[in-house]
This record gives sequence, C-alpha cells and structure tokens, in this order.
Amino acid sequence: MKDKGPTPIFSWLFTATGIFAILGALYTWGEGPILEQTSLLCILLPWGDLLITGPFSLLTAIGLFKHTKWAPVLGLMTSGIYVFGSTLVNVCLVWNGPPYPLQLALPALAGLLIGISYPGWFLRRLDHSDKRWTDARAMDSQLKTPEAIGTGHLPAAWLSVSPIREPQA
Repeated sequence: MKDKGPTPIFSWLFTATGIFAILGALYTWGEGPILEQTSLLCILLPWGDLLITGPFSLLTAIGLFKHTKWAPVLGLMTSGIYVFGSTLVNVCLVWNGPPYPLQLALPALAGLLIGISYPGWFLRRLDHSDKRWTDARAMDSQLKTPEAIGTGHLPAAWLSVSPIREPQA
C-alpha cells in the first residue's frame, strides 16, 4: 500500500455511520423503540443495523484510526454491507412509493456513497508496482499460451508463486 490517503475521512465516516446505525436501529428509524415493535418486517433491517452494520462500522473505524493491517479488508466487508443494506432500503422505499421519508432515504444514500467510494479509494492506493502483481500478470499471460489452453493444467510458474503470499527475503 502506498500512502495513507484520506484514511481519517473514512475513519470518521465509518464512526458516524456506526453510531447512527446503532442509535437509529434502537428506535427503528423513527417508528419507536425496537423492543416494542410487533411486526417482524418492521424490525429486520434495524436488527441488522444493530447487530452487524453498527459494530462492523465501529471496528473498521478503530482499525483505520490505528492503521491496522486488518482494517482495509474489514472496510471492504463493511462497504459491501452498506451497499447491500442501502439497496434493500431503496427497494423498500420505491416499492412503498412516495412520499419517501428522509430519515430512511438519506442514510441509504450516504451508505451507498460510502460503500462505493471506499473500495474505489482502496483499489487506487494499492501498490501495483509490487513484484507480486507483476508475477501474477506474467503467470496470467502464461495461461493464455497455446500450450496451456485446453490442457487443463496450470503452468509450473503459476503454482510456484502467488500474489497473495508475502515476498520472501
């Protein structure tokens, strides 16, 4: 990875999203306390926010603040949760039709924007000059040679080096 980039911005975004997800879920986004709801459909998304989105967001924020090794990957997972949850909320809003309540539409839009922008930032900051990436590209080109096509066998170089392993000293 190259530079730290806008890590503090994403740290604060994940923190705010986690706090709002937990607090919003406790009051089912304006419908009343979560434990007083009787309809399962009214509490599915809030329970998901309370048990998954909020804690993952806060863990990601802590990891990004501390620049841990696991934070970028957890951020990608959390971004996927944001995109999935935002899509569910947007589908429900469109299904129910106007008027669209702002307390549901704005968090869904914000989650979608964060969920798309964080992976884009993450992928842009990868160090593509790393030897593991060039080895992977070379091995990919070996798979496309006439000898490798249709044989069902991988070239020996493909089996010996993986772009995931740490470089050996």
